[in-house]
Amino acid sequence: SLNNLALLFAAQGEYDEAMPLCERSLKIREKTLGPDHPDFADALSSVGALLHSAGKCDEALNYEKRALDTNDRRLGSKHPRTKQAQKNLIIIESMCAK
Repeated sequence: SLNNLALLFAAQGEYDEAMPLCERSLKIREKTLGPDHPDFADALSSVGALLHSAGKCDEALNYEKRALDTNDRRLGSKHPRTKQAQKNLIIIESMCAK
């Protein structure tokens, strides 16, 4: 999948190659699933993680917050996906604060 290929590029530090693939995957999920679908939230989180790895903290936090908001609205605050989104946001916030 596009997302897996993006992750491969990111693991190699090739963020300029990874980002367009991740964004394309995000657009496809939004179009096919809708902006309130939990799988779309996962894609938002993937973009956030990639942006964080590329040193773009503010952008990363925006994507992670959107992922958390989507999961919270659709699944509720106690759902495992929502809890994971909270953890992801906390991790990136703490790493960006340094």
